[in-house]
Amino acid sequence: MKKVQKKKKVPSNSLGLQALSQNQSHYINSIDDNVVSVGTGFAGSGKTYIASTCAAQFMIDNRDSRIVLCRPNVSDSKSIGFLPGEELDKMAPWITPYTDILRKHLNGNFEKALQAGNIQVVPFEYMQGRTFDNSFVILDEAQHTTPKEIEMFLKRIGKDSKVVVCGDIPQARLGSKSGLKLLIDMHKDSSLPEVSDNIGVTDFNNPDDIVRSIFCREITKAFDRYYAMGGN
Repeated sequence: MKKVQKKKKVPSNSLGLQALSQNQSHYINSIDDNVVSVGTGFAGSGKTYIASTCAAQFMIDNRDSRIVLCRPNVSDSKSIGFLPGEELDKMAPWITPYTDILRKHLNGNFEKALQAGNIQVVPFEYMQGRTFDNSFVILDEAQHTTPKEIEMFLKRIGKDSKVVVCGDIPQARLGSKSGLKLLIDMHKDSSLPEVSDNIGVTDFNNPDDIVRSIFCREITKAFDRYYAMGGN
């Protein structure tokens, strides 16, 4: 079955991006080859860094392209509407890991792109009616989306665009009703080839996938053992 649209390649080496694990290599190739690429699993496994670096490379390689950062409102006590400032200021505490990496790769062009609207931070609840052409779109904390929300999000994706969806199913407050889980299930559904063939999934489900630091990897294993023994 043919892919549903022609996708632009995202070179994995122009910005010095190198895989540090087998799953990272799979993730980079997934972003290259698919309209939608899903990264799930342990924090510290490189999902954010790889997605941000590929987004920066996309902007460098594709004239008049955009980078779009979004995530659902997952605060336990606040809507972003209660936070001071403009949309970027409101979202800053949550998207800083991405913008820090983009700023590093794009140098002075980051601020120019931000001011020109070529880097956009879009609150998830304000995406209805938008269309993203020639864009690299990153959705973070996708485990907190509902099936209706993930449907609405994916319908925003226009021509010549790539999407990276990041999340961690065990953290989903919605359980089996998580939009991220539905998206992964669609990837596995061979009865929907025009969908499943355009979605890639990389699961960083082994603590050995963690590359942030040796301590981060080992403390994650320690807490996993603690929880497995009934700790809470």
